[in-house]
Amino acid sequence: MPKVLIGICSLIYLLDGLLHSILGPLAPEIAGDLGLTNAQLGPIFSANLLGQCIGLVVVPMLADRSSQRVVVLLALLGFGLAQAATALAQGATSLFIWRLITGLFLGGALPSCLALVTAAAPVARRGFAIMVLFTGYGLGATLAGVVATAAYAMTASPDGVTAENSSGFLGLIARARSQKRSQQTGTVAAGGHNEAIRDQALSVVQHGGYPSGAHFQRRHLGAK
Repeated sequence: MPKVLIGICSLIYLLDGLLHSILGPLAPEIAGDLGLTNAQLGPIFSANLLGQCIGLVVVPMLADRSSQRVVVLLALLGFGLAQAATALAQGATSLFIWRLITGLFLGGALPSCLALVTAAAPVARRGFAIMVLFTGYGLGATLAGVVATAAYAMTASPDGVTAENSSGFLGLIARARSQKRSQQTGTVAAGGHNEAIRDQALSVVQHGGYPSGAHFQRRHLGAK
């Protein structure tokens, strides 16, 4: 049980590192999608840290009145919902607010995770357990670049990445499917065009000249 608990809490710290770092690689595309200026991006970058500062102070007060496990579960639920809502942001203000709320819930979970790991780990291994916990943050920051690269690969275009959608896998899947449908439509259209060119080339070879305009229209454009 302590190993499972330490692993889950370490994953929460991993999310903390990922959330802090993921905005950097995606900032140009987010700014392009939402029409943001460099001045507007500054507060958005800071919103998560501001929310975490609030969460680190407020949420532990609630933990004193209930169990640490309940606080972690509720904080994770709020974090997941707020992070999903971030993909719906339509401008600088809404993106700032959702990142602030996301940071508040995630920051609120961190002290409780540390308390749970400290209490659950054996005394002889407590230092090692805490080290593993904080290693999760570094791994999350490292994975931010991997997630951003995966987002580019799935959408096949930087313009396909919307605000924070790279961390919402359902959004990425929807984008990828939309991209695939667009590619299939383009392939069908290109196939019809290539068929017309091929028929025209055969006519040149067989008859020694290009088909008449009227014949070509009846054959490929359906003109009467």
